[in-house]
Amino acid sequence: MTKQRKGGELGHSEDGELRYNLQFNSTLLCVLEFFNWPIEIVCSCNGLVCVADRAAEVVYLGNPVTRQFKKLPPPSEQEDCEEFLLGFGFDDISNDYKILRISKELEQEDEEDDDTMMYALQAELYSANGDSWKQIQIPETLEYFPISRVVCVNLKGSRVLYFEGSHELLSFDLHEEVFRVYPYPISYPTSLRQKNQRIKSFVLDFEGSVALIFNESTDDGSVPSLWTLNEVLGNWSWTKEEFNLDDSFKEIQLTRLYMGDGQFFSRGVGGYIFYDYKKKHVKKILDHAPLLVWKLTDYTETLVSLEGFEQLK
Repeated sequence: MTKQRKGGELGHSEDGELRYNLQFNSTLLCVLEFFNWPIEIVCSCNGLVCVADRAAEVVYLGNPVTRQFKKLPPPSEQEDCEEFLLGFGFDDISNDYKILRISKELEQEDEEDDDTMMYALQAELYSANGDSWKQIQIPETLEYFPISRVVCVNLKGSRVLYFEGSHELLSFDLHEEVFRVYPYPISYPTSLRQKNQRIKSFVLDFEGSVALIFNESTDDGSVPSLWTLNEVLGNWSWTKEEFNLDDSFKEIQLTRLYMGDGQFFSRGVGGYIFYDYKKKHVKKILDHAPLLVWKLTDYTETLVSLEGFEQLK
């Protein structure tokens, strides 16, 4: 049995396993069990991980390799908020690790039409250098931006975080502290009930570009296609990648990660799979995948440590 500790304390399971690791080529998918409380959010950057509870009130930064962690000061309390998002990345200009916390407060709801659900956004930014949180002003035009998944991606070597919206991609520059939006390349009906039929992936880091997999309508039904967002001469545009996702990919319900070398980690019918688009090969794993899979992130081992990190006993 595992002892449960209140308040988000560090601990480990008495049955022995501190970590569930899945090695596949050079990418490590790491599900942390350093904590005896429900971890709902996991992000990684430069070998560090950020983990938090559902309300993103109890937040830790740490290094699973060195087994050093730090409990962060609590952000402001927001009792009326229904959902929280965290984005974690490195500001290379300020040489500072930062965390963006976005809260969603439901202000209007129509049971007949999901599109009239209005969430007011609030944002806070944590600085590891200052060990403190501060409020971030959200522009009036984005105050009700419909963020659709509690998932964020930060590209390797980039200080920009990306969040999936219902009809646009939202980004936040950790140094400039500026939000931007990028309309999706494919237009769909406005009903959010059809969202799972439209976007078939989390926001991905695909070969250094932010990417999404969309379902495109054809005369024969729908075809999944991968689009990347890139900057060329100061202008941002979407590019459809010129490779086919074959029929076996159509069985995939949701793609979680791109792991490099043509390989995606996805959820299919009845389990989780690796899909290699170059080899057109599917490898099924975790037939009865535990909920821990949702506490999974693309992770690279390093020895990075920050001030205030303490050794896990």
